[in-house]
Amino acid sequence: MASDTDPVTPLALALDTQRRAIETWTDVVETSQALPDAVETTADIEVGHTPSEVVYEENKLELRHYRPEAAGIEPEQTHETPILIVYALINKPYILDLQPDRSVVRRLLEGGHDVYLIDWNEPSRLDQHLTLEDYVTRYIDNCVDVVRERSGKDAVNVLGYCMGGTMSAMYAALSPETVNAL
Repeated sequence: MASDTDPVTPLALALDTQRRAIETWTDVVETSQALPDAVETTADIEVGHTPSEVVYEENKLELRHYRPEAAGIEPEQTHETPILIVYALINKPYILDLQPDRSVVRRLLEGGHDVYLIDWNEPSRLDQHLTLEDYVTRYIDNCVDVVRERSGKDAVNVLGYCMGGTMSAMYAALSPETVNAL
C-alpha cells in the first residue's frame, strides 16, 4: 500500500484519472436518461395557433393570410392598408405566433390590421442557385403584388423580421411605389 509520501508513478496517475473519468461518465449517462422527461422540445409544444390560409405559393414559399374573424377576434378599428410580414430565410416564422398570449400576429389582428406573412419553409439543395436578388425582386415582389391585388391597395405596409428586415429595406428601395410604410 502506498503512502502519501510515496512518489506518484505515471501508471498510478493514469489509472486514477481513468477511474475519475468513468465515474463522471456514469453520472452523465444516468442524468441524460432522466433528462428527456424533464425537457420540453418544440415537438411537445403547439405553436402557430392563429388560423391562416395559404393564398399564394411559389417554390417552397407560402404566403399566409390571417383573418381576425377566423381567429375569433373583433377589432375595435380596422386599418385599410394590409401588413406583409417578411420573415427571415433561416428561422421558422412561428416565433411570431407562439401562443395566443405571445403572438405578434394576434396583436396585429387585434389592432385591426390585415396580416399576411411570408413563410419561406425549408430550403434544399435545389435552392442553392437562388440569390438575394431572387428573394427580393422575385419572391417578395410577387407576394406584394398578391397582397395588393387581394386588398385593392396600390401600396402595402411591409414589416421585416431579422434578415427579412434587410430584404424588406432592399425591396422598399427598389419599389417605393408599392410600399406604404416600412
